[in-house]
Amino acid sequence: MLVKDVAAFANTGTGGMILVGYSTRKEHDEEILDEVRPVLRALVDLDRYRKLIRERVIPAPRGFSVDFIHTDAESGILVIDVPVQPVTLLPYVVPGPAGTAGPSRLSVAVPVREADATVWLPQTEIQRLLAAGWTATGGPSQEYLTDLIQQAVTATRRDSPPPKPAFQVGEGAEPGWKGPFRQAWEDLIKAGIRMGEPVSGVYAEGPGVVQHFDPGQSPSGWVICALPQQRPVAVAGEVWHALQAAGAGFPGGDPLSAVGFPVCDPQSTRRIDAHDAYVELDGGQWGKGMLLRDRIRGVALGARDAVQHGHDALCWVLDV
Repeated sequence: MLVKDVAAFANTGTGGMILVGYSTRKEHDEEILDEVRPVLRALVDLDRYRKLIRERVIPAPRGFSVDFIHTDAESGILVIDVPVQPVTLLPYVVPGPAGTAGPSRLSVAVPVREADATVWLPQTEIQRLLAAGWTATGGPSQEYLTDLIQQAVTATRRDSPPPKPAFQVGEGAEPGWKGPFRQAWEDLIKAGIRMGEPVSGVYAEGPGVVQHFDPGQSPSGWVICALPQQRPVAVAGEVWHALQAAGAGFPGGDPLSAVGFPVCDPQSTRRIDAHDAYVELDGGQWGKGMLLRDRIRGVALGARDAVQHGHDALCWVLDV
């Protein structure tokens, strides 16, 4: 629903804004904001939402923003702003239904806004728009059609190979990490960790690089991250979200630039599980630090106090 609604607003002449944290009521066939109902910051993954929009709305909308406005220390409003888009980029499309758990890599659909609802552009209207563009450009080139026919003939002569995953371990916008990330991924598989397949490429974030993995059994998944010239570290999604929450509010909207990344083991692939008592951090602008699990929510205790009180909630403690 996220990418569908973002694409629908991008296809309007006015843009639009998605707010999560309000209830609405119907009034004269229109939805009116009725009551503030903040969502927990720990449940909101701003970076994941941004990547989904960039990867699944085609082309990626220009100038969109995904932000979180706190109403208290733990809760707030998710705000996704989609500004007016250049007419030359319309329409914005999203992957069409694939008949499987994931989106299709071959078909697309066009969402549009109709009053307060998001609906799909009818097939007849899509065909009309395609026909107009086909006529204006003269249609596909003869070389393209010949190549397309050749591909179809080749496909009928052999069994179709399994589709290549959209992302490969260690590959992405940041080069040079395929070997280290692949080794870390294999180490974790051998240790019995169900990492699953990558759901993003390797990209720069905070002081280093990151790649997300989804085993299909956990809503949080895993992350492999690394600081420059250091071994990668595998981090459970729950801990990764806690790190982002710890740095929330840092100027520039990049919490991991503040808190840094988990410290690596120079001899082997380090793994940070969701039940670990603490996480040593380095590389952030706040200096070396530690994320401690503590039962007193919202209170930054020293490491000794945190051990004495037990381990239930995660809070940021600066190592001084």
